[in-house]
Amino acid sequence: MGTGASISHTDKKEGIPPWINTVHPPSNTFYDTFGDMAQGMQLLAINTVCRNRAGQSETDAAQWKKGFKSGKHVFEIAFPVSYRGREASVGVGYKDCPLCVKGRVCLVGYNTRSWGISLTRRKSMHNNTEASRYPHTMVFLPDKFYMYLDADAGTLQFGSDEDFYGVAHSDINMSQPVHPMVSACSQGATITLVYRGKGVVRKGPSQRREKIKTSYKDFRRKFS
Repeated sequence: MGTGASISHTDKKEGIPPWINTVHPPSNTFYDTFGDMAQGMQLLAINTVCRNRAGQSETDAAQWKKGFKSGKHVFEIAFPVSYRGREASVGVGYKDCPLCVKGRVCLVGYNTRSWGISLTRRKSMHNNTEASRYPHTMVFLPDKFYMYLDADAGTLQFGSDEDFYGVAHSDINMSQPVHPMVSACSQGATITLVYRGKGVVRKGPSQRREKIKTSYKDFRRKFS
């Protein structure tokens, strides 16, 4: 879902997982909302947060209410480039991840409890250490992009409507559920996350793609 490209932004060809284009929408959306968040974050709608803290001396994060320990999952994220400021990150982490840290940091990937990417520095981060350049061609992810979590394999990947960026993390410890997370240090940064559903691997020549046509704006209009 969300990419028409055939190769990733890596130094070699990397196949696009077929399940990202065969998604079963969630039947129960009660938990499809942000849960815990820093005091510097404000919930604008069930799936939209805004950093309302003045200044950039602290980095604030928000965490999705539902955690995932198995299965393949697709998320749509709207995080406009103009809101990213000096540091912004997205990814996944355990329930007890820190949600506020002094300074401008890549908070998703700041310690051993989370795995993320810095949207501004274009790096994949874990334990406050750069795992790799990401994407490998150092392009900036667009205003709207997709996050693909394969909890069965412990991998985190990203893509957009135009491209697939490959694997950001391939060794996520799935000993406990991980929750999607976003962080920002820029005042007014507004971020929307939509859980699109479970990715399903279909076998055989009759494999059919199911794409969700509802945009994140339609989703926000419906539930706000």
